[in-house]
Amino acid sequence: MARRWSLLVRMGVALAVLTSFSIGIGLFVAAIGVLFGLIALGWLLEGLEPVSHAPGVTDFLALEPWLVAGATAAGLGGVVYGWPTIRQYTSATYLLEYHPVSLAATAFAVASLYLLVVEGSTALVQSLTTTSGVLFTAAVCAVLAVWIFVRGSQQELQRLRQALLEDTESAADVAPEAASITRRLAQLADVPTPEVRILESNRPEPFTIGSGETAVIIVSRDAQRTHTR
Repeated sequence: MARRWSLLVRMGVALAVLTSFSIGIGLFVAAIGVLFGLIALGWLLEGLEPVSHAPGVTDFLALEPWLVAGATAAGLGGVVYGWPTIRQYTSATYLLEYHPVSLAATAFAVASLYLLVVEGSTALVQSLTTTSGVLFTAAVCAVLAVWIFVRGSQQELQRLRQALLEDTESAADVAPEAASITRRLAQLADVPTPEVRILESNRPEPFTIGSGETAVIIVSRDAQRTHTR
């Protein structure tokens, strides 16, 4: 009994030492991060200061720089991502093309980019000079980082989906009985009928890509034969 208590005490002491060491390392790394963050903040302010003095909309109108920067970012994104839709109603094909619509869209995009840089720099300089502004900017950057990560993951999953589908065939063409069974089961469950595709593989590998109306069930040839026997 005494040996057991002695072992527990030694384990507790070791755990306390490891916890204290981990906390110390964490505080040290946090201090180094804060130091480098302050240095980077100073460099950022020095770099943005000359840009923020360039002529902008806020020099002539009583508007907040962050509001102008947000509006110009939305306009720039609308031109870049909306061009495929815009060109459907004009003979222009490319954004950089000698065509009235194309030239107008390009000029608008360039002007929006200029105002985004100038007004965005002004907004950052104003916000990074106060503690609340720094915290708000950090929160916005964190949200943008999460959004970029999620968006990149979605695009990567989409590419993976396309790569997997390229190696398969529609069950309606090569295995109509499997497609029929899936359709009946979906009707019984009162859910959208997923697309079924057959993968040429000798291993029993059924799996699903996506969900809801975009779901695709991929079944290997071996699993399909086993299921339909």
